[in-house]
Amino acid sequence: MRNPGDDDNYGELPSEEKLRRAFDRFDTNRDRKISREEFKSVVRVFDPEISDSDIAEAFKGLDSELSNISV
Repeated sequence: MRNPGDDDNYGELPSEEKLRRAFDRFDTNRDRKISREEFKSVVRVFDPEISDSDIAEAFKGLDSELSNISV
């Protein structure tokens, strides 16, 4: 399985197309939103050992900050 960003240069911002593909990869139910469970699967790609409570805390913070943004 490829990890998001495998072919990206760290000094450059990803293109809109790359962001869309990454988003679509984790938006498994295709509702154009990332649910808590979908977010959990994203986080676990990068940190398989992270606790459910840490994921819930991060999601809660993001959810409140991004609640007015749609893609």
